Amino acid sequence: MIKVPRTGVGSDLERYLKEPIYNNFFKISKNFVDYFACLSPGARDDLVNLGVSKEKIVIVENGVQCAAPKLKNKTKNSKIHSIKIVTTGRLIYRKRVDILIRITAELLLNYDITLGIIGNGPEEENLKMLVCNLNISEKVHFHGALSHADTLNLLSAADVYVSTSESEGMSNSTLEAMANGVVPIARNIEANQNIITHGSNGFLFDQENDLKVILERLVNNQDNMYQYSNNALSTVRSKYDFDIVCEKYTRLYVDMLEKF
Repeated sequence: MIKVPRTGVGSDLERYLKEPIYNNFFKISKNFVDYFACLSPGARDDLVNLGVSKEKIVIVENGVQCAAPKLKNKTKNSKIHSIKIVTTGRLIYRKRVDILIRITAELLLNYDITLGIIGNGPEEENLKMLVCNLNISEKVHFHGALSHADTLNLLSAADVYVSTSESEGMSNSTLEAMANGVVPIARNIEANQNIITHGSNGFLFDQENDLKVILERLVNNQDNMYQYSNNALSTVRSKYDFDIVCEKYTRLYVDMLEKF
């Protein structure tokens, strides 16, 4: 069995689809694989375009632990027009954290915003320089690479999780944010569309200004934050909880073993 983690720009599937050498290699090697486990319908469609039989493709989403026993009321912010934003991930150009930093700087002209950035990578120094140049160092905090437990602690203290990444598989970071009742905002790409229903359990954006408008709406209408938080957590509990995903993989492995 082969698991396909990501589609889109820079993914292995894109390379197999576009580059003849990789395409020919895949066409031969796929015949020796019993199952392809992919994260989304988009990945399934890419595999079909590469000649994989639909009978060999199984969609199994990522899973996360829903540790919070109760839904959290995100309206209990001590300051009006105040919001805590967090983003996580490797600091590479594809993640486009620079967009979020610039929007934070614009919002700080009118609102009390804090931005926490969890992760490290080759773009870290450039991003720190951007924050310094925008004179918002007191409001943007680089936490570096953290343990999983520390990451979850920071996530659970946030109001909003933002992903500006141009290409993703099914984002565990987004799922973990939602599992902690944090309202997700992510780029409007296929992987995020499978998790987030715009305006219900989170928000999707196409352009930079769309992201700014969504954040402004949340800051000015914090009474709605609880419902978005509620819906985000309910989504993860119903579809992406570890127990649900583990059961899918167990059935898949049992089916494979029965074929021998």
